[in-house]
Amino acid sequence: MKEAIGGSYLFILVIIIVALFTSYVSISTNYSRCYHIKDEIINAIEINGGVDNYTLTSINTYLNNIGYRSTGTCSSSGAKKFSVDNDLSDVPTSKANYCIERHKKEEVVSTTNGVTGHPKSASYYSVEVFFKLSMPILGEMFFIPISGETSILYVTKEYAQIWGES
Repeated sequence: MKEAIGGSYLFILVIIIVALFTSYVSISTNYSRCYHIKDEIINAIEINGGVDNYTLTSINTYLNNIGYRSTGTCSSSGAKKFSVDNDLSDVPTSKANYCIERHKKEEVVSTTNGVTGHPKSASYYSVEVFFKLSMPILGEMFFIPISGETSILYVTKEYAQIWGES
């Protein structure tokens, strides 16, 4: 009888170790996938030179193709919330698939040797996507917003339409 009980303890220990290892691999894979999604959104904005209707359509097409459906609340109040299902406009609800915020460079930077830096039309964008781990029985375990920024872009008048500027 002693050997039968000892074998069951060993079997339970192996099952727990396998479950923990599988959970760790699953969580780390999905977390790195979320970073990749953020990088792809930033690349789309930088390649297109800003956020316009074409950029939002290409971002939503990419997110639909990979099956991204995580939602969250934007950390910044000035960020525009976008949904994968709603192509071109700000989402009125508090839950969004991704958030984009435009930061203007207001000042013209000049140095003592006469070299001029960024003009007033320069801006950069902050992007935020969401990683959420939810289990069927346990519910939502944790929620992590992942954010990043584009490099400085020079904005034309077409891109000002999205942000309500003339």
